[in-house]
Amino acid sequence: MVNAGTGQGVGKTWRRNDLYIELLGASGMAFGLRWKDGWRQDAADMMFVADPTEIIRRSFAHAGYSFRGVGKLGNPDDEAVFVSEVRESLKQGRPVLSFGVVGPPECGLITGYDEGGEVLIVWNYFQNEPMMAEGAELEPSGCFRKRDWFPTTISAVAIGGKVARRDLRERNRDTLR
Repeated sequence: MVNAGTGQGVGKTWRRNDLYIELLGASGMAFGLRWKDGWRQDAADMMFVADPTEIIRRSFAHAGYSFRGVGKLGNPDDEAVFVSEVRESLKQGRPVLSFGVVGPPECGLITGYDEGGEVLIVWNYFQNEPMMAEGAELEPSGCFRKRDWFPTTISAVAIGGKVARRDLRERNRDTLR
């Protein structure tokens, strides 16, 4: 028998991550992964299942943090805005959530930059897949350095400061709604 918090699988011992489970519920994505016949984008990438802005808003509100979304607006200064947000967030000791810098457009973490922002240092779950890490160089930390990152980048989320969290009961009601 396996207890509620730990288990065994494929020769490894695992521990349940309650925060992950809680955020899946709070974000509205607990039932987001849907299996269908054949390949479908929403079978692997939860951001295609629902409105990504709403998923992110609900997650950050539940965790008690503010955030700033950074998207491509079609303006000539879009890349400069991205770089500015990344630099400011990292200066505050906060990584930046990124979509599309390395790998598929699933979320990765920008953990640093070099050459004034021309190169981003990124961790992504798919970075060790050769076709996903095209044009990226390995850092000693295990992250990747990515030059010419802006064309593949879809958006980013800069983590803000702590904000007041709603009462747990109120948050749970919102999650169930």
